[in-house]
Amino acid sequence: MSPTIISWVGDRGDRTGRAEQTIAAAPERVREVITDYPGRARWLRSEYSDVRVEPDGTFAYRLSVGGRQRHYRMRPDVAGAAAVEHDTGSSLTTTWSVGGFFERTFAPRPLGGLHRRRLERVAEECR
Repeated sequence: MSPTIISWVGDRGDRTGRAEQTIAAAPERVREVITDYPGRARWLRSEYSDVRVEPDGTFAYRLSVGGRQRHYRMRPDVAGAAAVEHDTGSSLTTTWSVGGFFERTFAPRPLGGLHRRRLERVAEECR
């Protein structure tokens, strides 16, 4: 089996974070794991709390990183080639791409490291 590349990009307009991971799993399995919102709590790190899927399908959580906490309510759109999530309370958009390569750039240290570790957990969940 060829390795699958999974990329995560978080864009808030004034800041962008990126992470990428090679996973030894079929692209279909990787996409299945990242779009399984009820199952996300299994691979999210301890920086994420109050993780839940609301009745309208919104994926909600509290993120604690860099000494700050913020609550997010992400509205997912998984119909296209990428899984795109839009925060209902800000301009944050996250995009999960499976199988392709993103231009490699370094994310700010706290977010880049956090999301690289999160992608490692996606790889574990795919096994």
